[in-house]
Amino acid sequence: MPTATDYECVLSGLLPNDAETVPEDQIDEELEDLPIGWTEVRLRRRIPNVPYVEIQAVKQAMFQQELTKVPKEHRRDSAGVVRIQIDAMFASLEARTPAYVVDEETVYVAPPTRESEAGGLTNAQMQIFQALDIDWVGLDQPEDGDDNVVDAVDESTNDERPEAEAPSLAPAQDTAVS
Repeated sequence: MPTATDYECVLSGLLPNDAETVPEDQIDEELEDLPIGWTEVRLRRRIPNVPYVEIQAVKQAMFQQELTKVPKEHRRDSAGVVRIQIDAMFASLEARTPAYVVDEETVYVAPPTRESEAGGLTNAQMQIFQALDIDWVGLDQPEDGDDNVVDAVDESTNDERPEAEAPSLAPAQDTAVS
């Protein structure tokens, strides 16, 4: 279980503030102590297990080597028997070696209400949420033709943010800091 200090926004580097910390008596099994308003993004993919791939390569090389010892006229008939012998030799090792492993990465994203602390945060979030087809509670999707402003509502107080502070969906502009 991650601790409050383990949460760092992958997009902005922000850490949870005190208002986002979940009280100890309200930590649950599903979300553990994920800060209030934060998003957990878990990426999982199945990849070939290198040791298993190597075992298969060794088996194939042994199969080819053993077939070269058999006269050409008998190779076709002998191939099945040779394959069975080699499979039997590696059966125990293959049984203990999974063919695939799961590569998993878990990252966290700060709530869009903290955009003023990390400019462009909401833009990056919206791109992720749109790509994953996720509805973000508290953010209205822009209407057709209105791509520049997302109205944000603070769910805890139901106070609307002033226009000047509304997150923008326009691409983030690089600004030189001197």
